[in-house]
Amino acid sequence: MSLGLKPSRIEGAYCNHDNEIVCDAPSVCERGPACLLMRKDYLLEYLNQSKFSLVWIVQGEKQITGNTRKDLPTFDYKVGGVFYLEESGKIEGNIENFIRPYKWSR
Repeated sequence: MSLGLKPSRIEGAYCNHDNEIVCDAPSVCERGPACLLMRKDYLLEYLNQSKFSLVWIVQGEKQITGNTRKDLPTFDYKVGGVFYLEESGKIEGNIENFIRPYKWSR
């Protein structure tokens, strides 16, 4: 099942069958982060009709290693989680933090 969108006359924007702009990539025409914005009502209707779910997986890591001074930390920091969009349009989920000190073997 496709979204049924077509390109708009505005670069980076897409319209539905009623020629209403439903999606827009504002960074195509102006400075800012690359993103795609979509009308929430259209997205929820599409997800409901298609029986699809929208899920975000979050993963990250930061390592601080190689410190020769004893007073500076040496650790591995990881973050991860899952978020999803409920049928009501509410975003649910959680994120976990994991910090592990490095053990030096000399």
